[in-house]
Amino acid sequence: MKFDGKTAGYLILRVALGAIFLFYGISKFQSGAGSTVDMMTRQFDRTFLPAFFVKGFGAALPAIEVAVGLLLLLGLFTRFALAVAGAVVVILTAGLALLGSAPTVATNLLFLLTIYVLLANEEQNAVSLDALRIRDRT
Repeated sequence: MKFDGKTAGYLILRVALGAIFLFYGISKFQSGAGSTVDMMTRQFDRTFLPAFFVKGFGAALPAIEVAVGLLLLLGLFTRFALAVAGAVVVILTAGLALLGSAPTVATNLLFLLTIYVLLANEEQNAVSLDALRIRDRT
């Protein structure tokens, strides 16, 4: 394994994104998953989104964020975790656009750019459990 600047940069970016997802998910559990669902339902009452969709997404979101965060921190199933992260951020961004929350939409585009950079440079994911799994198969 060659630990150069690209590998170090990838590791830092992957771990940072994983920590953000993990801590967002944990904070939702700490405040109570039900409160997350209630807050999201109230926010989207004035939109055309069906309440059952908002409630279902809100209920699943904390667990998805924790799982994605842990996978990214470990570098395990990284491509899958990044794809799920991207889908979550796209859904959240679409909802925020409905609410007219332009600053948060712009911030989420930075998350999507980060996800793209990680996916486009996955060959740099050398410090990860994925790298060990692939090495063990060969």
